[in-house]
Amino acid sequence: MTGRLELSDIAAPDRIEYRLSGTLDGPAVLVLHGGHMSAQVDLGEATFHKLGYTVITPSRPGYGRTPLTAGPTPAQFADTLAAFLTAQDPEPIVVVGISAGGRTALALAEQHPHLVSHLVLVSAVGYEPWPHRSTRIAALVAFNPWIQRLTWTAMHQLAQRRPQLVLRLLMRDLSKLDGRRVVDDMPPAQQQAMIELVQMLQSGRGFLNDLRPATGNPAKVRAPTLIVHSRHDATVPLHHPTTLANQIPHAQTLISEADSHLVWFSPHYSTIDDAITAFLTN
Repeated sequence: MTGRLELSDIAAPDRIEYRLSGTLDGPAVLVLHGGHMSAQVDLGEATFHKLGYTVITPSRPGYGRTPLTAGPTPAQFADTLAAFLTAQDPEPIVVVGISAGGRTALALAEQHPHLVSHLVLVSAVGYEPWPHRSTRIAALVAFNPWIQRLTWTAMHQLAQRRPQLVLRLLMRDLSKLDGRRVVDDMPPAQQQAMIELVQMLQSGRGFLNDLRPATGNPAKVRAPTLIVHSRHDATVPLHHPTTLANQIPHAQTLISEADSHLVWFSPHYSTIDDAITAFLTN
């Protein structure tokens, strides 16, 4: 993680925890993280740093120090973010939605089009039903606010003792490919980076909130849009990006060969990096 965690000046209960990184006087990118994450987590920010962007990474409601009251639904949090962004700088910015953060990114582009210059959706959840019923039931048990600390403490301890085992277990939910092969093919540096990511994961009250249905109208998105998704993603089915691509006017789509939902931990990420760079510079 680079940059210090801050709290926005917006009065409680809408206060947002966020982190700034990159060139702090450059144009802005807002990165909306996925489930079990917070402003502390850096996923793919180097792509934007090299282009001279200031990266703003907020903790979504229920994660980190951002309360659920800051926006219990993607539409409500989009309004809170709009107030925050307008107070910082009213110029349009790039908005990136990762995984469960995709719905908030969509809502921001739909409701406040004047604030969004470009929209990038990476492994993003759309408005289709998500997740599968069996996954939802398991999540309600393992990641409810009272149990999730025990769940993650056990996972963090296991990651210290048996990192390879933890990565293979994760890949059961993240990839359609054989988990052992995915991990074995991953360079040691990426394996270590993924273990470090695992050590930072917490669900707080945010993850169960992410599981609630959300509605929106992607056809209202006016910003140029790039949708990036792995065909091997076992967490967010491929019909999410394909449905969004059909609904968002003039959306571009990259269906990647990345090994899992976490596209950054794959030798194929360089292709994604190039695609995002071309999208933002052209």
